[in-house]
Amino acid sequence: MFESFTLPFLTYGFDGLLMSVTDLNKLNVSWNSVYRKISGMHIWDSVKCVQLYCERLDLIRIVHKRNLDFFNGLFHTSNCVIIECFGLLRRYIDVLRICVMNMT
Repeated sequence: MFESFTLPFLTYGFDGLLMSVTDLNKLNVSWNSVYRKISGMHIWDSVKCVQLYCERLDLIRIVHKRNLDFFNGLFHTSNCVIIECFGLLRRYIDVLRICVMNMT
């Protein structure tokens, strides 16, 4: 039940945001603390078993799934503006790869 109240606030706007591993880990520690608090666990106890038993994902997997769903929705859109933006993004990434190759 706490997920229905806290998760939307915690992950608002994460759908299209690619976060660093460090930031995701910090948020995951906070999310795990909620599980510890609710189940009366100590800080050194792992919450993975509780999450598994409750059939829940850790925050890192939740954010990755939301990113995947968001970009999948954009990739399969029929909106011509979004399609053109993705085309420009692909070309930009290709140019970056070429530049990196030339630098080495």
